Amino acid sequence: MLTQQMCLLLASYSNMNMPLPQALTFVPLHWRKQRQRGFNQAQCLAEALGHQLQLPVLGLFAKLASPSQRGLNRRQRLRNLRRSFSLIPQYPKLPAHVAIVDDVITTGATANALTRLLRRAGVSTVSVWTLTVTPAPDHSA
Repeated sequence: MLTQQMCLLLASYSNMNMPLPQALTFVPLHWRKQRQRGFNQAQCLAEALGHQLQLPVLGLFAKLASPSQRGLNRRQRLRNLRRSFSLIPQYPKLPAHVAIVDDVITTGATANALTRLLRRAGVSTVSVWTLTVTPAPDHSA
């Protein structure tokens, strides 16, 4: 249901002559965690969006083993993410505009780490698409 709503929102975005990315990618899980869970929710979301919007979905990142981000504050998350991801050297030339898809953004540390890797690889524009953003602890509704 949320995926369908997100697809509709992004389709209207492209109808307003806003440029869609040339490809989608997703936040990876470590292979053990993905095997335990049976799926990667960000990958499922990216594939649904890619199908609906007719965009390729590229598995660009590998996740190295690191402690879970759950329960960590921003500083701890940033420290935890150092060297946690790598770019898979499978694609010789990346598109100029890539969107990273994730199901939830808490502090933005993961999105920032992946964006840095894409920018170093020559991607000029990186968008981040997510279903939800966790409010900061001091945020009041």
